[in-house]
Amino acid sequence: MITGLVLSGGRGERVDGADKGLMLYEGLPRVQYSIEALRPHCDQLYLNCNRNHDQYERFGLPLLSEPEPDFPGALVALSQLLPELPGDQFLILPCDTPGIRADHINLLLEAAEQYPEHWIYFISAGREHPLHALIPEPLVPQLVRRVADGERQMIRVLQQVKSVGIKLRQDVLLNLNT
Repeated sequence: MITGLVLSGGRGERVDGADKGLMLYEGLPRVQYSIEALRPHCDQLYLNCNRNHDQYERFGLPLLSEPEPDFPGALVALSQLLPELPGDQFLILPCDTPGIRADHINLLLEAAEQYPEHWIYFISAGREHPLHALIPEPLVPQLVRRVADGERQMIRVLQQVKSVGIKLRQDVLLNLNT
């Protein structure tokens, strides 16, 4: 079972506190691009948000908030949310990913066949994007353990678990922070 999770729970520090998922890009809320990219591939799809629940409800997905109210970051969010979700593979996308399409997600799924039990993520424009990823269920306990031990650096977790970056053939707008 493939479960999707769109991360829209941040505090929006790089955009003056705005809720990035609800900000418009080419006339659509940014979160919608991630939802549409994941929808064809997921048996179940969830939306992580920590504020503006009434506005996120319109997307018709189950909403998940992090237990810690102080916006602890994506790594902590994953460690808290993934163990509670059904599935043996988790497709993860941040909410501010307007360049992502369903065919990009196919690349993660194809790589998962070649690299089972690896955290598979995209590399685009020379940058690693570990939150544009497929995380297999066997890695979830390792993620939880690392976060419980105090780790807050995503790149360090990637170095401590089996992981592989998949370079996109074309540079894709994967992270929109303004």
